[in-house]
Amino acid sequence: MMLEYSAYIILLIQIVLIHESTASLFSDECLRHGLKSYYDPTTDSCWIVETTPFTYDQAKSHCNHMPGYDGHLAFPKTLNHSWILYTKLGAPDSWIGLQHFGSSTTVSNKSEWYWTYPDGRKEIAADALWKGSYPTTGECAMSSGNNVNSLYSTACTAIPAKFICQYDSSTAHHETTLEHKCKQQNQWFWWNDDKSCLLLDTLMRYPLYAQLMCTHIPGYRGHLVFIKTIEKMNALNAFRNAAVSPYYFWTGLNRDKNMTSGKAGLFWRRFDGYKEGFNLNAFLPGQTSHLDTPGADNMFSWTDYFEDWYDAGWAWTLCEYEETLRYAPTLLDIQCASLSLPHLYYQGSCYVRQESSVTYDVAKKFCTHIDGFNGRLAVLHNSELVRLMYFTLTLPTGGADSTHVGLERLNTTGAADTGYYWILGNGQTLPVTDFTPFYPGHPNGKICTILSNYYLTTYECTYQRPFICEYVEPTKGTHFRINANTANMKAIPQFILKVYDDLTLQESCGYQCTKEPDCRSIVYNEKTRNCLLQSVDSNMLYVKSANIVSAPGYTWYDRY
Repeated sequence: MMLEYSAYIILLIQIVLIHESTASLFSDECLRHGLKSYYDPTTDSCWIVETTPFTYDQAKSHCNHMPGYDGHLAFPKTLNHSWILYTKLGAPDSWIGLQHFGSSTTVSNKSEWYWTYPDGRKEIAADALWKGSYPTTGECAMSSGNNVNSLYSTACTAIPAKFICQYDSSTAHHETTLEHKCKQQNQWFWWNDDKSCLLLDTLMRYPLYAQLMCTHIPGYRGHLVFIKTIEKMNALNAFRNAAVSPYYFWTGLNRDKNMTSGKAGLFWRRFDGYKEGFNLNAFLPGQTSHLDTPGADNMFSWTDYFEDWYDAGWAWTLCEYEETLRYAPTLLDIQCASLSLPHLYYQGSCYVRQESSVTYDVAKKFCTHIDGFNGRLAVLHNSELVRLMYFTLTLPTGGADSTHVGLERLNTTGAADTGYYWILGNGQTLPVTDFTPFYPGHPNGKICTILSNYYLTTYECTYQRPFICEYVEPTKGTHFRINANTANMKAIPQFILKVYDDLTLQESCGYQCTKEPDCRSIVYNEKTRNCLLQSVDSNMLYVKSANIVSAPGYTWYDRY
């Protein structure tokens, strides 16, 4: 009996020590956030003050300070809690997690005010917490503006204010790599329902080019945001409204071509080109306008509705990254994403725009943005790349609309439009064979070349211009990478270069692609051993949805 009692005591001590150790770790993590944080041992909660002023709806979406914990606006449920907010945190007149859930005419009814938990649970606030005659106006609550130990109500759309976030040790969960990355950045937004991270790019771009900018997080394939619930739409618009001069942002919602109704043919376009149908009437049954222009097949979000626009429309870019869409990033991919200058990682190259105006010879020496890679002035040997550099790195930045690129006239003995070569670096050159990217009348015998608008023009090398550098994967064009989380990929008949039957391995199919200058990807069927060489990759830059057909059993590999 004595042995059993001793074992019980030892077990009890171990449980206590484990609890205290866990609480200690949580409290240490809480206090690590600085003077504006407080660990409450009575509730095992952490309070953190956010001094950036937001409206109430915006504040609700920004409690993401502690990775591994689900945050919400603070619940000061006792008078002592209110006193702590005022004295220890110095947070008077700050938003807290108390809201009215009745009609606008019954705000004074204290039984309709609730603390709302992240999982949807609600709890009525105690009457004693209210200051004086409150609640009287508005449907959101704030901490006391003086040391009175009570709360008051105001309009949710009142002037932006500080807010207090609360993190409970009981909400601790396994933190994914993506969640950790996302919550470490102040301007990134974690949407817990979809386990996705969202980033807002406030440069104005056309939709076809906006989707190519979703490369902020190496190792995760990004896409324009999918908004499948009204709760997510409201949260993201609050996130958008926190930016300076809020504007529209593109979504991943598209419409099939040649629709007769604006609300027909809507779908979410995945990064690999597949389409996921969308029922607008089930999502926004009251939206009777804004999607009424067949032919304007790209959708942006503004406040609480979708609106359609044409390919040439301008908007911000809201990218979404999901844990399931992982891939193995290269070193160049990682280093490219870390640059603060305008940049784009595309098909195994990192393109970087340098705004400094210099001569051509100086520009050639200053492609040194990425350690370990020999940079060169950008090689833009077809119209697609020329347009890509203009619409992603030139036009949106608002800088000079002409930039140095890596094209020179090395042989001046022939006609004025001959002797031009792309400078690849390490003594290698590529002769110009495609003249479609040139402006009419060019090349005209001048030695150097600039990208002007979305054409190439030849000019004097002494002109001072910004420049675009290119850094290339050492294995670019010789390796193939399977698209993450995809199966039964699609084939695009009009973009198939060649078809091979009875190739026993995907590597054999890839080898055939390396011998074709225009081959950018392959689709391979292991069962039939059929190989298709294609001139497009999974970014689907210029491929319209109507061109896509299913290819069951095939897997898509991009060349890089």
